[in-house]
Amino acid sequence: MWSEGSTDHPHLRPTQKSGVDVALELIRSNPARSITYVVLGPLTNLAWMMRSDGDLVRSKIGRIVCMGGALDVPGNTSPVAECMQFFHLTNLIVNGTPQVNFFADPYAVKELLMPSEPHTGLPLDRFILLPLDITTPHDLPFPFYREKVDPAFNSTTAPSVGTSKPPLTHFTSSFLERTREVMLEFGKDAMELHDIVAVWCAIENPPLVQDADADTLALGWKARRRIFEIER
Repeated sequence: MWSEGSTDHPHLRPTQKSGVDVALELIRSNPARSITYVVLGPLTNLAWMMRSDGDLVRSKIGRIVCMGGALDVPGNTSPVAECMQFFHLTNLIVNGTPQVNFFADPYAVKELLMPSEPHTGLPLDRFILLPLDITTPHDLPFPFYREKVDPAFNSTTAPSVGTSKPPLTHFTSSFLERTREVMLEFGKDAMELHDIVAVWCAIENPPLVQDADADTLALGWKARRRIFEIER
């Protein structure tokens, strides 16, 4: 049983290993095609995994679901480049603005999706890409959030008061206050659900069993194959 001050927790296992090593160990120690690798940031770690043990990843990974890129819509960082802008936490700053996802490491994207040698890339039959084309239209309007979740929700000018609402509601409202202000600067009173759509896709479309039809997706989900270039 976990208690305050303990180093153990049923859903948290601290480690000194890198994310690359942990992911490879999980793939190695679990049945083939049983793991979905969800990419919500740069593809750097996955590129290192492929360099370290590409044969393992290609043979045993179940699915790779990746949020990133922009195909038939403009990028949100440059005319072609995509990044997700996190307003509280970030792992890379460019010109004072948080930049993650494909813009942070287009070289890893090129290496994995368009390798110089065909046998060195990812198993694209098990790779699902959710670019801005798909994720941007999925959003949570803040007036809807106020109506359904927190009638007192506003912005940092009128911050959430934790004593007047459930802890989870106070947490989400506090987190979303600044997000709303930033989105309003872009003329949109809604939070775009980029990463959430990718996680939703991964949950609805679990790893494929061996030799299953790779194009088979859950009811309501559709995919099509695309040919594209990586702008660097």
